[in-house]
Amino acid sequence: KARNPGRYKQIRDTIIGTTPAGYLGCVAAIRNFDFIARLPSVKLPVLVVCGADDAGTPPDANRRIASLVPGGRYEEMANARHFPNVEHPDTFNRIMMGWLNAQR
Repeated sequence: KARNPGRYKQIRDTIIGTTPAGYLGCVAAIRNFDFIARLPSVKLPVLVVCGADDAGTPPDANRRIASLVPGGRYEEMANARHFPNVEHPDTFNRIMMGWLNAQR
């Protein structure tokens, strides 16, 4: 919040602007979605980036996702929660650009 108040306000406004029906619809859509069994069949390159302090989608779960995709890669960002790309954009961009360049 202190590092980038403008971006914080954008994210906060998006969350506040979500209607209860919209939020409940999203929760209902993902609540019972279990894709784990399908991950070994993914044929595309996969990068999973996770904040080390993300309580909603914890590192162990994200690490497992990456490990189940053939050739999947996992990157964990220290001192980051659910929005590591916003919390530490330079680090996130370095990770993402390195991975994208490796896919060429």
